[in-house]
Amino acid sequence: MPQTLPTLNPRFGIRLSGSRSEYAPGDTIAGCVFRKAHTVSPSASVDISLHGRAKSKMSVGRGDGSSRIYRGRFNLINVPDNTQTVFEGPLHIPSADEEQIWPFSLVIPTYVDPSTLGANYRQHSYLSIEELDVATHDLPSTFNSRQYGTRSHKEGFVEYYLQAEMRLTTQGSTDTHEAILPVVLKTRDLNPPIVDFKLKSYRNSHSVASHRLVPGKRNEQLSLSQKTQQLFGSSRVPTMHFELQVNVPTVIQLENPNPLPFQVRVVPNWEKSSKILNRAPPLARVTELSMVIVARTEVKCSSGVKVLDADTRGKLDLRLEDAIAERQDPIFVPCTPDGPPGDVGEVLNLRIGRCGRLGKPSEYDTLNPSFKTYNICHDHCLVWSMTVRMAGVDTKTRAVQPITIIAASDDGVEAQAATGLQHEETWMTPPADAQAPPSFFQVQQEDVRRRESEGGNGVQIGASQS
Repeated sequence: MPQTLPTLNPRFGIRLSGSRSEYAPGDTIAGCVFRKAHTVSPSASVDISLHGRAKSKMSVGRGDGSSRIYRGRFNLINVPDNTQTVFEGPLHIPSADEEQIWPFSLVIPTYVDPSTLGANYRQHSYLSIEELDVATHDLPSTFNSRQYGTRSHKEGFVEYYLQAEMRLTTQGSTDTHEAILPVVLKTRDLNPPIVDFKLKSYRNSHSVASHRLVPGKRNEQLSLSQKTQQLFGSSRVPTMHFELQVNVPTVIQLENPNPLPFQVRVVPNWEKSSKILNRAPPLARVTELSMVIVARTEVKCSSGVKVLDADTRGKLDLRLEDAIAERQDPIFVPCTPDGPPGDVGEVLNLRIGRCGRLGKPSEYDTLNPSFKTYNICHDHCLVWSMTVRMAGVDTKTRAVQPITIIAASDDGVEAQAATGLQHEETWMTPPADAQAPPSFFQVQQEDVRRRESEGGNGVQIGASQS
């Protein structure tokens, strides 16, 4: 089940206008189909069409060393409705050095076409395939995930591509030429960058015991007797009971210029703590912090009798240990029952991009937004751990938090810089009429005028739009 690859044929192919590397649902793909070869045909036609599909595959090993393959497939775009005939009529290209081009302009649909999904796939889908529901499903972004094992193989991808077809009829026989060009589709968030990260609060009770908790003795050297008491957990060692409160984001937006919050506060429980502490809070310092985003991709395949599910997992370490080590100043958090928590994410300027932490990207891993389509489900969780030190004693805590990763805001300057894209649209200002891409008819007429000005007879283009 390979992904669709581009055809590399200098004699017949597809070229896109501009330098864009990605498109979004609703965008216009403009370009041309070209033919550079001696051609004579009294009846020829050139079509170009947009395709989109989500495919899954699972290979399961058997005891005898063989394997059985299961597949799943959903077409996302109605191809006949997204096909243009850019040329139809007699075609004459005198020499192999002369190139003939036919401009095209295709608008990418915004939603999945209900007519592309079969009712027999109802039980094979993560999403409802009722017609009214499908009409509201956004086209998913281009995506690819695969995992190879000794006895099994799992794969799922979402792909989009342009396909051009030329049919040349000569003396009753028809010769067909085909060209394929994959295009990358990424969902776009036209809203401003989020400021609400849907924080979830973790509260855990702990205690620390140390002679350094006593006011005025934070920096004193411990005697051998005091060290022995602490080592064996003597009741003579002053103890502070407290609740460690951590607020963790459940939504992460890629390329968001606002730091990702990770809020920490120590709340002493003086009623349970040693009286000698006199309600004097110690300094609480974050000495270690680790965050790893785990991505899970689950695919559905039909076995003919039942639906099989399989998942693959990948990890991306945000490398916060490096961020803390690079700081010259320690990170202290409040140790009080009142007031706001300390935001470690803001202190570290924690922002996440497609390749991990902005400023320290991963060279090998990338993040895709969370999504669910008919036979592919891609979700994430945040595995975090932290060490807080008080009076020389470490308190460790960790948790696994399900998260949703959303696409970068199209309003974010950093999102555009990171992806290399400059979109015409923003969430605040709609594109001016002058900025709109030319229609297919305008492109075609410009090409005809250009050819006439060059003095060539050319080929009379009689394209129709379907």
